[in-house]
Amino acid sequence: MNHDQLQSHVEQLFEQPSRAAVGRRAVELVETAAGPSAAGLYGQPDDGTELVASVGEQLPSSLAGVPAVDRAVDTGAPVTGTPPPSLSRHESWCCVSTGGEGVLVAADPAPDAFDSPDGRRLSRFAVGVGAALRAAGTERSGGESEAGEPDEQLAGESGGQPVGETDGGTTTDSVPAQSAGAVGSNEQLFRAIRDVYPDYAFLHDREGRYLDVVLGHQSTPLNCRSELLGQTVDEVLPPAPAETVLDAIQTVFDTGDSESVTYTLDTPAGERIFAAVVTPVTVGGADRTVLVARNVTERAQRRRDLSKTETWTEFALEQTNSLVWTVDVETGTVDSFHGGVEPMTAIDPEEEQTMSAYVDNVVHPDDREAVRRALDEVLSGEREELHVEYRTTVDTERWVVADAVVRETTDRDDAAFTDSDTRATSSDGDSRQLVGIAREITDRKRWERRLTALHEAVADIADASSVTEICRETVAAGETALDLSACLVAIEEDGVFLPAATGSAVATNDYELQSTDQGIAGWTFHAGESMTITDQRTHDLAQTDGDSDYRSLLSVPVGDHGVLQVGAESAGAFDDRDRQLAELLANHAAVALDLLSSRQQLEARNDRLEEFTSLVSHDLRNPLEVAMGHLDLATAQPGEAESHLQTVAEAHDRIDDLIDDVLALARTDTVELATEPVAVGELARQCWGLVETSEATLTVTTDGEIVADPRQLRRLFENLFRNAVEHGGGAVTVGELSNGFYVADDGPGVPPADRDEIFEPGYSSQSSGTGFGLSIVRGVASKHDWDIGVTDAANGGARFEIRRVDTA
Repeated sequence: MNHDQLQSHVEQLFEQPSRAAVGRRAVELVETAAGPSAAGLYGQPDDGTELVASVGEQLPSSLAGVPAVDRAVDTGAPVTGTPPPSLSRHESWCCVSTGGEGVLVAADPAPDAFDSPDGRRLSRFAVGVGAALRAAGTERSGGESEAGEPDEQLAGESGGQPVGETDGGTTTDSVPAQSAGAVGSNEQLFRAIRDVYPDYAFLHDREGRYLDVVLGHQSTPLNCRSELLGQTVDEVLPPAPAETVLDAIQTVFDTGDSESVTYTLDTPAGERIFAAVVTPVTVGGADRTVLVARNVTERAQRRRDLSKTETWTEFALEQTNSLVWTVDVETGTVDSFHGGVEPMTAIDPEEEQTMSAYVDNVVHPDDREAVRRALDEVLSGEREELHVEYRTTVDTERWVVADAVVRETTDRDDAAFTDSDTRATSSDGDSRQLVGIAREITDRKRWERRLTALHEAVADIADASSVTEICRETVAAGETALDLSACLVAIEEDGVFLPAATGSAVATNDYELQSTDQGIAGWTFHAGESMTITDQRTHDLAQTDGDSDYRSLLSVPVGDHGVLQVGAESAGAFDDRDRQLAELLANHAAVALDLLSSRQQLEARNDRLEEFTSLVSHDLRNPLEVAMGHLDLATAQPGEAESHLQTVAEAHDRIDDLIDDVLALARTDTVELATEPVAVGELARQCWGLVETSEATLTVTTDGEIVADPRQLRRLFENLFRNAVEHGGGAVTVGELSNGFYVADDGPGVPPADRDEIFEPGYSSQSSGTGFGLSIVRGVASKHDWDIGVTDAANGGARFEIRRVDTA
């Protein structure tokens, strides 16, 4: 119970006309404020403890012989816990002494209804009840207390010495004796407060002189009461607090009303803050003031901490564009707004609002019905929590999510024996509030919308049938789905980035070709990591010479195919979400390019399978039919059998050659390379010795080394040598190029019209050829990522050039 509540309740008791009225009012205050099921006041005559007054459920007429009652009276401490058998209908009770005037009892059917703080609060109140009972008895007896002892001066009552007073320059040794009837309820009120208040109380005259003092356990830096008596406030306190207290005393004497003040003192324990109430009283017929103060340092600190917390909370709400709100369920009135109110709702938080008006004024028309339905369901109890998302009328692109629950409170929360703030309650004692928080989710909604648009665009990228089309669909998705207008997809080819597709804000002819080893794109491609460039003009890797139209840049790898780059004219235009979306887009493009490559490889393999099928069904069938026909003739014409069998043997040799070439071609496609440094000239000479070359000669003019698979390179040389000899080349040369090597002969050469066809499987200009030799050569070159072509030799023959070869 705080000071104001204590003073108010005790004052009510001293206003009662009789002891019986004091008892009735005391138990009413306990029942109203603390809310127990029953409360009662028991007196203490010689024959036992008898019920004087009660409220609530019926209590027993006597508690005589109950040990807990005797313990409460003897010790002055409250007794809580399980009640005696006479209160068997209750699960818990609290019994406290009123200081010689009986005991105050509160009982409740709920277990553990009275904890230690409740007991202490009731004890403090009970002392005031006892003082009020004594005061009522004193007034009735005309100067005799119920114990038959005359009232004493307040100084003597509190253990001090009589204090001299100055009146018109005359000093007396003591305060003039007062008549018994002159001591009224104000003096008894001071005594009650003195007895129950934990800090201190001072009795002052108009000049601020200390006439009586009750020191608490932690109140002032002064060591004893005697140091204060007779001194004035300005002699005891520092100037600032002294002026505050004296001003309050003078105001009370002038107005007759109580005055509240706060002041700070430096004590041995450190700086302490005190809250005081100065109240007018009459002592011995003279006007005085009572200053009752308490140490509120911890409470002030808590308030400062709370204020700081509220400030930071408000700051956090504003920074996150959130607001906390409460609505009275019964009236529909918005009780409070905290946080980013105006930016989110464009309403004035100082103006009275209702939930219905809020929905009409703030919620977008298309979302109002859903919001109202959700509110109705929560308020009716159909659902426990509110969760709605809606657009605002402030900005149709602005989205808000609101979450709320209904909170119920009771007037028990406002009991006088707690420090809770008063709350408005309904007629049945209950208060219902809808408490919620609203947060702006515009960014989240924009993110979801962009993800949805990207998901829809992925289908178009996946359906594209060429590299160029995939890149164009990727750029289109960047523009329409992700709002990235300045897009470009560059594909790596021969160590250079080639622009495959550009957005509407980028001109292809303005794009400068650059090596994959240079710049931001080169770093992105080789590192396989994205880069977000705040300003290209100051970035080390940028190759803009400080004059680029695009200061911000997103550079994202598109697998091992190339890069996706997005530019913006302003600096710092891209955040992490932009980067994440660009990476998703680039990943989809990379997957589509991988699938396209796999599909093309599969189609090539299917074409090769068809070629093999054609070979088996056609090319192998011809020599096989020749062999079978001549075998029949050898049987039918024994005299010419030798000639026919020779033709059969030649047909078999033809079949054997075809099978070898088909196997070689197949192995070229499937065998993994095992590269190593190879001496080109030495390997060429070895291969020449394994080929039937008749009278032809070989000249080697290179002694360089290249990186190649020796077995595959051997197959390439053997087939080129065989091709040269079969087509009439008498002199064959192996020479060196700047980025590779060549094989030339002095035969008839290859006509320009046939140069694109000679590498196709099955193509041959001679009837005895299989048509697979040069196809095998092209397969070996392709496996090594080499380029191969045919041109005229210096002496008129054919010259096969193999380029893009890595040297050892």
